[in-house]
Amino acid sequence: EIFLYDKPDRESKLRELAKKEGTVRIFTSMNLKDVTAIADQFTRKYGITTYIWRASSEEIRHRGLTEANASLFSCDVFETNAPEMEALSRKQVLGKFYSPYFKDYPASAFRKHGSYVATRFNFFTMAYNSTLVKPEEVPNSLEDLLHPRFAGKIGLEMGDSHWFAAVVKSMGEAKGLEYFRALAATKPQMIASHSMLASVVAIGQVSITPALYNHSVEKLIAQKGDIRWKALEPTFGRAGAIGPAQEARNPHAAMLFIDFMLSPEGQSILVKRKRVPASLST
Repeated sequence: EIFLYDKPDRESKLRELAKKEGTVRIFTSMNLKDVTAIADQFTRKYGITTYIWRASSEEIRHRGLTEANASLFSCDVFETNAPEMEALSRKQVLGKFYSPYFKDYPASAFRKHGSYVATRFNFFTMAYNSTLVKPEEVPNSLEDLLHPRFAGKIGLEMGDSHWFAAVVKSMGEAKGLEYFRALAATKPQMIASHSMLASVVAIGQVSITPALYNHSVEKLIAQKGDIRWKALEPTFGRAGAIGPAQEARNPHAAMLFIDFMLSPEGQSILVKRKRVPASLST
């Protein structure tokens, strides 16, 4: 009932009952520093303690499904990549909900079942070390990465199946798979996370990568890192989304946190962290 509550006293009711619950448990794949900035501001504002379990989107999906099958419900709020949120939704792990801030979001941020909504967008952009790659050598297309000068100097995030699928679909299956065979022939270094990939490009361990989140690069640029990003055509993106656990132990605190994350205040924190917010209000 509280997930869909839309009366004028919504916030005061959530505040009162969330305070009695005292805590909210969040499963997220967002960078820990970024989600901590949001959680700390939420705690300062409402006095609700946040417990964060940070893991990969695949690990979050696996734990969410495993706990649901065992009737163990340790999560109140899921916040991770949309494909994994969709998997949780289809198994009824997430609950349909309402937020007064829905009005600030484009139609593309929602799914018809209403159990999660986009909070942020990650865009896969090419990134390169600005010292090792000369301006005239910066690629203008994915095909340019196959130039012999980049052999052994390319880095790839080993779990980027969504980017891989998007590229293959865009090129057409036959041409797309042919491209990735050619890319594999350049002997790219496989890196375990986007954050680590951004770091190894910045320090010059690899010269270039075709798929890195632009917000990761922006943070390193702010720290005077030797790294830059460039959007190739087409540029692919993926939504990060939020939704309440159907069997949340702290449902009022869960909805209060979700409202905060969707609010202009919460979205502005994403902007300060160099991320792309889903809300049109920022």
